[in-house]
Amino acid sequence: MFNLKDKIFRQYDLGPYVGGFKDLAQRTMFYVTGVHFALTVGLSWSVYVGKMMSMTTFLGLLASGILMAMFVEYKFVLPSTWGFVNRQTYKHFNPLFKKFDKFEKKMDKRMDAIEKRLKDMEKK
Repeated sequence: MFNLKDKIFRQYDLGPYVGGFKDLAQRTMFYVTGVHFALTVGLSWSVYVGKMMSMTTFLGLLASGILMAMFVEYKFVLPSTWGFVNRQTYKHFNPLFKKFDKFEKKMDKRMDAIEKRLKDMEKK
C-alpha cells in the first residue's frame, strides 16, 4: 500500500521554466480577466439588470460581493495557500534551505567546541 501511495502522489521536478511560464501566464491573465470582467459587467447591466436597478445600485452590490469574496480569501484561503507553498518549498529542497543546512552543521560544530571549552573551564 505504501508503494502505491508513493506512486500516486509522487511529484516531479521539471526545473524552474515550466513553473515560471505558468506563473507569468497567471500574472498576465489577471489583466485580461479584469478587462473581461469590466466588459461583462457593462453588458450584464445594459441587457439584463438595467431594467431592475440603477447602475450605482448594481455596482454597489457587485463591489459588496467582491469585498466579501476578498475577505473570505484573506481570512481562510490565504493562510492555507501559504502553508502549502511553504511545505512544498521545504519538501523540494529550496537552495536557501540547502545553504541553511550547511550553516546549521557548522554552527553545531562550533557550539560543540564552545560547550567543550566551557566544560574544561568549569573543571578548572
